[in-house]
Amino acid sequence: MKKQYYIAGRILEIFADFETGLSDKIEQFGTEGKTPDFTVCFEKINHLLQPQTPDISNDYDSKISVHEESDETVQVFHEGLCGDMFAKAYLDYENNREIIRYLERSLRQFQKMEQLFDWIGIDNIFAGLKTMILHAALINASGEGILFMGPSGVGKSTRADLWHRHAGAEIINGDRTFVNRDSSGVWKAYGSPYAGSSGYYVNKDVPVKAIMSVKRGGENEVSIKKLAFAQAFREVYRNITLHQWNDYAVKAVTSVIEELIFDIPVYEMICPPDIRAVETVRKELGTGR
Repeated sequence: MKKQYYIAGRILEIFADFETGLSDKIEQFGTEGKTPDFTVCFEKINHLLQPQTPDISNDYDSKISVHEESDETVQVFHEGLCGDMFAKAYLDYENNREIIRYLERSLRQFQKMEQLFDWIGIDNIFAGLKTMILHAALINASGEGILFMGPSGVGKSTRADLWHRHAGAEIINGDRTFVNRDSSGVWKAYGSPYAGSSGYYVNKDVPVKAIMSVKRGGENEVSIKKLAFAQAFREVYRNITLHQWNDYAVKAVTSVIEELIFDIPVYEMICPPDIRAVETVRKELGTGR
């Protein structure tokens, strides 16, 4: 199997000696015949050595543990929490590739493309391509991208829905939006296969106008303020998808955030989920009319 996907302006290639079921959500991003920016190669082997070093992931609720082996950082895939090991993943940022060595009995773990995407670690891959993944809903308001970021349940997709209903904005993504600077230097936000419960995932991009950090407030509390650099950095950083054990990825994404907030305003937004959430942003940005 050889599959290519166009995500966030980058070409991700997956090469494996097995076939996996397709996903309508992910295949929307499919392409072919391109030079890949990053390649994931699956290699079947007969035996995997148990890791001899501690798990440094600090995530004990995950099916992936992380270990230092012979000056390499290795991700170990487990069947369930602390279950049997069935694969190891080796990230090679210098050559823009990841090698995943797996046991044949583990193929059931890769039967669906969505499962396979979960295992390969999209956040690690795209960090190496100077792209951050932001917990944010993305709308296209008259050719300008507005992101509503925040934790699950804060109302990101609700704000996007309000803009669609009251301002005719297109909802591009509902949960995890990819952001980077394109080859011409323009900051772009991109739809991704990760929609969360919103169901919004469109393979489109739009120049970024502003980022809204959505906060809860009182029933009639309405405010919007532009954040200073330090606070803007903290707000964006706490809403990215990133593994702290991956020093390379942390440095790469930190650099992306610093560059982004020099160019793009970040706001704190408090507003009930009604038309005022649209009017308040419109007044501040002068957009979406």
